Amino acid sequence: MKKIFILLLFNFSVFAQSQNENSNKVFNFATEFSVYGIQTNNFGNNFLAKANKPYLIGIGTQLVLFKVYNFGLGYGGEFVKHQVTNNSLGGNIKNTNATFLNLKLIYYQDLKSKFRIEPLIGIGQATLNQRTGKEKFGKQTGTSFYLGSNLSYKINNNIAFFVGIDYRYTKYKVNTNTDFISFFDNSNQVQLKLGATLFK
Repeated sequence: MKKIFILLLFNFSVFAQSQNENSNKVFNFATEFSVYGIQTNNFGNNFLAKANKPYLIGIGTQLVLFKVYNFGLGYGGEFVKHQVTNNSLGGNIKNTNATFLNLKLIYYQDLKSKFRIEPLIGIGQATLNQRTGKEKFGKQTGTSFYLGSNLSYKINNNIAFFVGIDYRYTKYKVNTNTDFISFFDNSNQVQLKLGATLFK
């Protein structure tokens, strides 16, 4: 959570200091800053799906580093806290904290009126921290791949609200018995997003 809070402040600081006086330029820097809530659904035969339950709301943030024509490159992060629900699979651990840092390539397509659709693909770094209270029990890292889309509604020139859905597949690095590798080395997630975007 600490990493995402720092990233949120960093993204907002870069966005606030950027200058894009001509919105018709081909290249624009740091034009959009987003913050959003996440509802995560884990599925499949893996550790997160079988032994953990995500808390109701996670948090995410994204800064569009630059836009060229209708394409944008976003840098962001997401945090989702899980409760361990099956100790026979998850061990004597209370929580699994999932942090995702990512780059996303986004295509912006304006629709009628003030709506915009934003299909995206992405790649990122995933970290799972297992802990009970302040005591840490282990960490896994891996690579995440994203496919999704947002639908936004612009209420004025400076702010929009959006809903979105992403599929995220993550491959983790594990060191365990070969019989258990396929259970611990991946996760499949569908996440629903609701948030707001600030524009320059």
